[in-house]
Amino acid sequence: SKRNVTGSIAKVDLKDVSDMPNINIGQAFRGRVAGVTFKDGGRPGQSGALLVRGPRSLSGGNDPLIILDGMYYEGSLDDINPNDIQSIDILKDASATAIYGSRGANGVVIITTKRGRNGTAKINYDGYYGVQTQGKFLDVMNLQQYAAYENTLADEFGLNRRAEFADPTKLGPGTNWQDAIFKNARQQSHTLSISGAKDGTDYYVSGGYFDQDGTVIGSDFNRYSFHANVNSQVKTWFKVGSSISANQSKENIGLGNSYGIIYNALLQAPDASVYNADGSFAGPVVVNGTVQGGQNPVQEALSITNS
Repeated sequence: SKRNVTGSIAKVDLKDVSDMPNINIGQAFRGRVAGVTFKDGGRPGQSGALLVRGPRSLSGGNDPLIILDGMYYEGSLDDINPNDIQSIDILKDASATAIYGSRGANGVVIITTKRGRNGTAKINYDGYYGVQTQGKFLDVMNLQQYAAYENTLADEFGLNRRAEFADPTKLGPGTNWQDAIFKNARQQSHTLSISGAKDGTDYYVSGGYFDQDGTVIGSDFNRYSFHANVNSQVKTWFKVGSSISANQSKENIGLGNSYGIIYNALLQAPDASVYNADGSFAGPVVVNGTVQGGQNPVQEALSITNS
C-alpha cells in the first residue's frame, strides 16, 4: 500500500494500451511512465531492456525486480500474455529496498493479473492480425555503380579491368541484398478468456496464442500461454486461492544479432547472385581465382538456425 512506501509509485494505465498490439509487457511502458525506459530487443517477440531511472551499475545487472501476483518472478517478460494483466505498479525509488531488500535497488515492477468479477460468466476474445515492414534501408551501390567503382580501382592499381564490367551502362541493377533478406512479416495474437464470480468465489481462465515473423528471413517467434486465477472466501477469516500459469515459447533468431545476416548482406556486392540457374544457392564470386565477397546471406539465413 502507498502508506507503507515513502518513495515514488508510478502506475501504468492499461486502458491507454489495451487497443494497441503489444507484443509483450515491456511495450506497455514506452513513453507512459516518467523515469522508466524500454528499449526493444529487435528480435521477434523479444521484450528488450526495461530500466527504472536508468542504469545503476556498470558491472552488475540493471533489471528491475519483477513481482507477479505477490511472488518473485524469475522468468522472461516475453512469456507473459499482456492480455492477462490487470494492473502494473512501479516502485522507482531506492526506498523499495526497505520492502524487498537489495533486490529492489533497480526498482520494482509489481504485476497483478486479472480476476473474475461478480456477475454471470463473461467470455472475452481479443485478437488482431497485422503485417510488419522494414522502415528504412541503407543506400548502397547498384551493379552499374559498383562496376564503375571496380574499374576505377583497377585503373588506380594498374590491374586489368574485369571483362564483364567493360561497359557498366549495359549492366542491370544487380542483386539488392537488402531486398533479398528483408520481407513483409505477419504478426497475430489471439486470447480467449472466461471470468466471473459467485458465492464468494471468483475465477479467471485464459488461453492465448501469439505468432510473429521477423522482418529478416529465418527469424520468428511464437508463444502458447495459459493462465488461471481462482479465489474463494471460505470463511470470513479464511480465504484460499491459486494462480497458475503455463507457457511455451519457441524462438528462432538465426544469425540476426551483431555480425549476422544484415551485416553480411551490406558487405555483399551486387554482382553476386542469390541463386544459381538450377535453383541452388549461389556462392561468392570468383575473379581470376580469387574469391570476392562472403557467404551468401540468404543461404545463411535459411540454412543456419538458432532455436
